[in-house]
Amino acid sequence: MPRKRATGNKMTSKPHITIRSGGQTGADRAALDWAISKGVPHCGWCPRGRIAEDGILNSKYHLLETETKNYPERTRKNVEDADGTVLFSISNTLTGGTLLTQQFAQRFNKPWLHLHPSLQNPAQSLLYCNHSGTQPDAFKKPLKVCQPLSGAG
Repeated sequence: MPRKRATGNKMTSKPHITIRSGGQTGADRAALDWAISKGVPHCGWCPRGRIAEDGILNSKYHLLETETKNYPERTRKNVEDADGTVLFSISNTLTGGTLLTQQFAQRFNKPWLHLHPSLQNPAQSLLYCNHSGTQPDAFKKPLKVCQPLSGAG
């Protein structure tokens, strides 16, 4: 539900956003650090013991622990609980945990968008998603995959 905020004499809607992440190194951690720096709510699931590739996750990250140390369990719970998923990768081909995330999104009929350097204009892909009805309001229910604009990737 959009939050209302005052701007001058008017009230405008500001979409509610929460960053959900498993806290792994790379894009996961960057998303959490960005959320904290901007005062954006964040949450997510991490493996039991708060384990990550680089050690134990800092308690500043507001993440719940899964029952096991299993990384795929963490990924499944985060996708299942999310309204939609943005996948970031260096390659236009998904592999490893990023591929697993996309597979969970498809299994749970959740919208997802893959952003990678091969796209000519990744920001345009996000804007297209905003204007095509698949984000942010429609992320409240399962929808189709967000596709980049023709020629954008």
